[in-house]
Amino acid sequence: MDLRLRQQRILRRSAQLRTDVVCQSEFLRAPLAQVDRLQRGVQWLRLHPIGMAALAAVTLAMKPRNAMSKIGRAWTLWTMLSRFLR
Repeated sequence: MDLRLRQQRILRRSAQLRTDVVCQSEFLRAPLAQVDRLQRGVQWLRLHPIGMAALAAVTLAMKPRNAMSKIGRAWTLWTMLSRFLR
């Protein structure tokens, strides 16, 4: 009888702790959703590299003066990100 009572108390305490963790981590929902969106975007770009080339072409067409520096920065960011995700 004593063990059953102790087990019930532990189960109630565990449920309460789970509820507390959910409530306390609610503020992380929005930032984690943004991270998920960013991750899906990076995965899409990895699967469709033509998208990156199209972006570079549009940048070159719109602002040819600064295009090379922007393309260089984008390439650097892309290589750093791909190394990080490996």
